[in-house]
Amino acid sequence: MMGRGFTSSFFLGTLFYLLLGILAVAAVLIVGPDSKSYLVVGIATFGLFPFVRASLRRSEDLLAPSVLLPLTYALYALGPISLLGNFSDQAQTQYLFLQFWGLLALRVGISAASKRSKVPASNIAFPPLSRRWGMLLLLTAFGMLAGASVSVLTLIASLGSLGQYLEIGYGGDFYLSLRSGFVIGIGFQWWLLGTGLLIYYGIRRSTIATAFGLVLSMLAVIVILKTGRRHEFLFPLIYSVVLINYGYKRIPSLLIATGVLLGIATMQYYALARFFLAQGFLYSLFQTWPMVVKNPYLLLPWNTNEFKMPGASLIEVLEYGGPGLLYGASYLTAVVSTIPFLGRLVSGSLFHPNNWRLETFYPEILAAGGGLGFSPVTEAFINFGYVGIFVHLFLYGYIIGAIYNRLIRRPSVSRLLLYAGSLPIFMLHGMRVESASFIYLWVRYLVPWIVFGLLNVVTESIRRRGE
Repeated sequence: MMGRGFTSSFFLGTLFYLLLGILAVAAVLIVGPDSKSYLVVGIATFGLFPFVRASLRRSEDLLAPSVLLPLTYALYALGPISLLGNFSDQAQTQYLFLQFWGLLALRVGISAASKRSKVPASNIAFPPLSRRWGMLLLLTAFGMLAGASVSVLTLIASLGSLGQYLEIGYGGDFYLSLRSGFVIGIGFQWWLLGTGLLIYYGIRRSTIATAFGLVLSMLAVIVILKTGRRHEFLFPLIYSVVLINYGYKRIPSLLIATGVLLGIATMQYYALARFFLAQGFLYSLFQTWPMVVKNPYLLLPWNTNEFKMPGASLIEVLEYGGPGLLYGASYLTAVVSTIPFLGRLVSGSLFHPNNWRLETFYPEILAAGGGLGFSPVTEAFINFGYVGIFVHLFLYGYIIGAIYNRLIRRPSVSRLLLYAGSLPIFMLHGMRVESASFIYLWVRYLVPWIVFGLLNVVTESIRRRGE
């Protein structure tokens, strides 16, 4: 048993360093034998090494922010590497250095938040789900499904009908159509969060709720797959995996690592297939296969705009100039946007970095209702320069690190819901958007945690009055 584990670890470790060597050679060939190559290798090493190490050690927690966030940061940082040749050498070098600087700040922030934890994540024992906590969890699940039903109805009403919702797809037309409508919440994503809670409750209680939740989940996923909006099922999937991993039974690290790598490739495949969705979902999958077989490179993360364009916002600013130091103006926008209705009322008077970028460099995409993402490194840089990058990414890592640390030290249902609602947003969404969009979605993913907390307060107050 030990021999097989050692062989597997040795093989994967050797494979990692082999891939790192290939990357180093590729970096030299692409950007030349200078400091830029070293920065590329440095970003790859500091970003990928925690993931590889956790994959090889059973005692490591592969769903920890110290493992997943550096990985996704590196993917978004290196995403625009094929575009760097279009910019000056100075801008290229500065871009890579600022990304490396941000990655260091992120890792320092996560480490600073987690240093007090003395309990290995692999040894945490989630407390038994008592009757009271189970009932609150079940009520939260049904509350989410009820809220999601209202949200989905307002979403479909804004677009006219379910058929139009499916037909309009995932592009700019979708967002242009929503501007004139009124939508409560985040639609099918809330639905999948509710079904995820049902599935988790059913597993813990060994009830039919698991099967019920799976059926409801599949109905929502079928609809989402036909629209092409992959994040709408990817984020809830990560949410549900967190619930199971920390709240029921630890998933083997190697299995999670395999799932992450296959997940990236699958999402890339689906992104390519979306171009053929108008002819049917199955048709789109079969039509994409010959392309991928002919060119497997298409499945690499930096081959699509998802990973290319958010980071490209930074090198555009370095090459062509930005809006000037904002001194926190975009962060004020983020705070105001969290206040219901107020954000819409004063939106025109606030500074949105992504809108500025589209107006300046891509007006045709803005007019069509499209978007390209916006790196948090870029936002921090145009607000406070080099210092802003370090502070922004340090706090970013510290916040999710502290949430994780509290769950590991003293597991509870509330802390489980808090981390489950935070990890997918910090891991993916926050790496590619401005802070206003990040906070907007994060708050909405915390709704199950908020509902659970309110139910806890209300039921506890009723219980005390009855005594």
